[in-house]
Amino acid sequence: ASLPGIVNLNGGAMIFNAGATMYNHNNSWSGGTIGGSSTLTLGSSPGDTMLAIGGAAIKTLDTITLDMNRNDISMSGSGDLVLASGANIDNTLGMSFYLSGNGNIAGNGSFNNNGASFHKLSGSSSISVDFVNDASSTVSVEGGTLALDDVEFNDQGTYYVANDAKLLFVQDRNLNGALNMAGSVAVGSGATLTLPATLNNTGSLQLNNAGLDLTNLSGVLQLTGGASLGGTGNINGAVNNIDGVVVVGGAGAIGNLDISGAYTQNSGSALVVDVFNNGINTVSDQLVVNGPTTLNGGALVVGFTTNSLGLVTADFRPLDLRGGVSGRFSQIFDAGGNILSIDFSGGVFTVLGASPVIPDSVIDDLIAFLDGGEELSESIASNKSKAEVIMEELLEAADDEPGSLVCK
Repeated sequence: ASLPGIVNLNGGAMIFNAGATMYNHNNSWSGGTIGGSSTLTLGSSPGDTMLAIGGAAIKTLDTITLDMNRNDISMSGSGDLVLASGANIDNTLGMSFYLSGNGNIAGNGSFNNNGASFHKLSGSSSISVDFVNDASSTVSVEGGTLALDDVEFNDQGTYYVANDAKLLFVQDRNLNGALNMAGSVAVGSGATLTLPATLNNTGSLQLNNAGLDLTNLSGVLQLTGGASLGGTGNINGAVNNIDGVVVVGGAGAIGNLDISGAYTQNSGSALVVDVFNNGINTVSDQLVVNGPTTLNGGALVVGFTTNSLGLVTADFRPLDLRGGVSGRFSQIFDAGGNILSIDFSGGVFTVLGASPVIPDSVIDDLIAFLDGGEELSESIASNKSKAEVIMEELLEAADDEPGSLVCK
């Protein structure tokens, strides 16, 4: 069946037990029921908003599948949209569903965001139907608050929370309070992202002077599979860095990341901090951990924004571990791969020096020089800027103890 005219449904019911297509744009739905055992398709060609859902009354989609095809839907007002008896909304083919106002999407059906986008523009709304956001899809909270409440998640796509907006993951019934995400989440300045008890993240989570709320201090953010957590803001909960990367302040930027709970870092993971020295003083990122810190290895990577350490002593405070610390990092090096010698006392990191990674041929020439007093070869001279510190240390050792060379 086809609906060649404009449809304005404000009560009663439209039932489709065979497939139907809504062809014209500017259709409205402010009350009543659309149902049936088939599929209602919005248009056969791309266009503007095909269906505007609004008003204060409840609208019910019963059993039927609403296929957005290549047309958008807008929903506004305070009335809820109820997906009853397993009804579905399929948002596909690059289309958009726009939600403003305070209406909710409720019921026992599902919303499938497949290769499409879902936009929350204003007001406060919740989605309590099963929600799919596949790898090529986006949920964008551009204003107001969107709560994904009691939802079965299949999340591999992207979530974006604009400045001062809020995205809340309230509960995930089928994952026992854990949310598995393989996509990316960006949280804007002043925004808040609220998550369930546990988030298992294999994607990217970026905070921009924003808040990450795990609902209670038993909540845990798990970084696995190379996942990254970066930016500046506050995390209400704990962070377990299994085999991911925590980039304090964001790459190449100075900022603070404050964790209210515990921080655990395992082998195969990394913590990255940036340091900037303007010749007068040194400033750095800072990771503040209010709970206990457990270091089971992993790397601490220090990025010097001047592109070089300059091989001089530098003091900075990248870690404020207020809840105590146990264990140690297995490696500390800079972004160039140079192993750093660091003294950590009283909360201050002091870079004592760097041990560059030098080609074996250069080391062989250096040892030959120390042993036999030979002239520096051309290969050593060409690498002198890179090898300078270790060469000077070895030469000093040779002067102090002729004939002996101790490697630590």
